[in-house]
Amino acid sequence: MASLMNELLEVLENEEAGYRELVEASTRKKEVIIKADIRALEEITAEEQEIAGKIKNIENKRISIMEDIANVLNRKPEDLTVDALLEILANQPKEQEQLAKIRLQLKDTLTEMKNINEQNQTLVNQAMELVDDNTVVVVVDTNKPSYTECEELLYMTKTIVVLDHHRRGNEVIQNAVLSYVEPYASSTCEMVAEILQYFSDDLRLRNIEADCIYAGIMIDTNNFITRAGVRTFEAAAFLRRSGADMTRVRKMLRDNIDSYKARAEAVRTAEIYRGCFAIAKCPSEGLESPTVVGAQAANELLNIAGVKASFVLTTYNKEVYVSARAIDEVNVQVMMEKLGGGGHINIAGAQVKRPIDEVQDMLKEIIDELYQEEKGKK
Repeated sequence: MASLMNELLEVLENEEAGYRELVEASTRKKEVIIKADIRALEEITAEEQEIAGKIKNIENKRISIMEDIANVLNRKPEDLTVDALLEILANQPKEQEQLAKIRLQLKDTLTEMKNINEQNQTLVNQAMELVDDNTVVVVVDTNKPSYTECEELLYMTKTIVVLDHHRRGNEVIQNAVLSYVEPYASSTCEMVAEILQYFSDDLRLRNIEADCIYAGIMIDTNNFITRAGVRTFEAAAFLRRSGADMTRVRKMLRDNIDSYKARAEAVRTAEIYRGCFAIAKCPSEGLESPTVVGAQAANELLNIAGVKASFVLTTYNKEVYVSARAIDEVNVQVMMEKLGGGGHINIAGAQVKRPIDEVQDMLKEIIDELYQEEKGKK
């Protein structure tokens, strides 16, 4: 009986810790819902699903232990609650106190999680309540319904406009009255800047609006280095004329110290494979957006002389995110497709559910294949 109680206390502690993780994720989810950050929302939703799966396994273990305790006490499992156990442990004050403490912590955590989820649902419901026959929903930077903040809005609204610069996949928004998808554009912000110029000759943007659109172009082009064409610079010129300020934008895009250190560590520990392929592992612990830091590190590695392509591996949500970058000699899109990912010729990525060292070996095998193919052509 004593060993079973110790197991139960340990499982309840793990269950409370799991729900605490879920509370933290839901709190961050509230912030990204308000900011309408689709990518961050997708990451947090995946994280929530993973935590929920872990909690389910813990709950199954708790139920199994409770059944064993019920058998020892010659009781029906459905009648053996935590409250009943507290009464049974009246002669074991230490165990009774531990159980009561964990029960209270678990109750408080579940109450907090319920409140946060209700707040998140309220934010979504408020948007849905505003929908009428005159509502226009504009979806930017994605053409996948599952990537949107509130997919239900797409089926409640008659007028939907899609602006995206990614290639179409199997999953697309079907009922859009206007679907402007331009894979050759550097970014959706470039497309928005172009459209704004056709609205009116005397269109005036607020400084913050011009700054944000300009910042979006800078991020997707890595400061106008990657995928920046004539149209990109024309859009940037329009935004500068409209009040975008480089100093304000630069301040807006500064990293915190943890992200900066992680990116620097990835670059410091990078391996140059076969003389021209930079491969690095990016630390992810304690970072708000580790995959973004990994992508930034991949961009940094391209600044090294002789590097034709860079690959940064980042562990996040028990998956390895691979950020691949190239300048002009290597097609990283084809390489990432072999890992189940994709992207563009110079910018691509993949997500692999394998240990990071194993993914690194897989990547090196792909590079070896490419190397042999190039050698055979010569």
